[in-house]
Parts: sequence; C-alpha cells; structure tokens
Amino acid sequence: MAHSLRADVILLGQIWLEPGFYLPLTALVGVLALGAWIISRVRNWQQQSKQDPLQQPLDLLGQYEKMVADGSLDPEELARIKASISKAADPLPKTDEPPPNPPTDFPASKE
Repeated sequence: MAHSLRADVILLGQIWLEPGFYLPLTALVGVLALGAWIISRVRNWQQQSKQDPLQQPLDLLGQYEKMVADGSLDPEELARIKASISKAADPLPKTDEPPPNPPTDFPASKE
C-alpha cells in the first residue's frame, strides 16, 4: 500500500535558515522582553511606594511654620491649617458627658 502523503524530514539546521522563522521568533523574544521590563517596573514602583510613606499632617506642620518664618505664608493661614489638622487628627468630638450605659433589662431566655 503506497502512501499519498510525502513525509518530509526537516532538520533543525534547515529551520534556522528559513526567513519565515525569524519574524515569529523575533516577535516572541520582543514580547517576553517587554513583559520582563513591565514586571521589573511594577516591582520597582511597589518597593518605592513602601519606602516613601505619605507625610503625616503633623510632619507637614513644621514645613508650614518655616514658610511663616520665611514670609511666604500668613500666620492666620497657619492657624487655619493647624485647626484643620487637629480636627482631622481627632475625628471624635470631645464631650463632657459619658457615653450612655447599655441596657441591662434583657428579656429572659426560654430554654
């Protein structure tokens, strides 16, 4: 029985010589290099964001006081900044009265 399909034997050296092989190989290498670059940039960004926490408002207050000393900020504006920082730092209003007592007259459980 004779086969109608011809079995071609392709050697690895013959594949490297074909010009149609270089374009997909170059595209694959380029996509892999781009992916590695993106991953390294994201990791670098994450490490920088962990090392540089946002400045706390009280840390910024010293900078505002220097600006008042330099004359670039009004003392009234510094007073408004201090008031807003203290309001943001203490979100619960201070009251003189204690919190109400929890109810103690619970209904009896039916067991």
